[in-house]
Amino acid sequence: MSANITVTNSSREGARYLATQASTLASPYGTACPTGTTAPSSPSAQSKAWNQMLGANLDLSKVTVLTVYFYKSSNDPSNDSNHTAYDKMVSCNVSGGAFSGGYTLTNGSNTGDSTYVPQTGDWGQFRVQYQYTTATPIIHTLVPTITVDQTTTMVLE
Repeated sequence: MSANITVTNSSREGARYLATQASTLASPYGTACPTGTTAPSSPSAQSKAWNQMLGANLDLSKVTVLTVYFYKSSNDPSNDSNHTAYDKMVSCNVSGGAFSGGYTLTNGSNTGDSTYVPQTGDWGQFRVQYQYTTATPIIHTLVPTITVDQTTTMVLE
C-alpha cells in the first residue's frame, strides 16, 4: 500500500508541476529525465515526481516508466485509457533496466501535428510505473512483483 500511495503522489506531483508550469517553460514537454537512479538536476515534472519517491525511500531502480502525455483541449484524455490518442508524448528512456537521462519526443496519432506546443487549457498527464517486489516469502513465491502504474491528468493553467 505504501508504494502505491507514493507512486500515486509522485504522479500527482509531476502532473501538478506540468499544470502550473508547462505553458510558461521554454521547453514545456517535461524533458528532464533521471540518469540511473539520480534525479534530474533541473526543475521539471520528472524531478518533482522523482523527489517524491526518493523522500519515501522507494527503490528507484524499480521505477520503469516516467512519461508525459499532452492532449489538445479538444481531445478529452478520459477516453484514452491505453494512452494511444495523445497529441504529444515525452518518455524518459530506459536502457538496460536503468534511465539513460535521455528522452523520446513523439507526435501523437490524434493530430500528427509536429508543431503542436501545449498551451493553457490543454490536458497534461503524468504517468509513473513502479515494480514492487513482494517481501513475504509465501506471497513472493506466488507473485514476485506487482506493477504499480499511476497516471494523473490535469488541465494546464
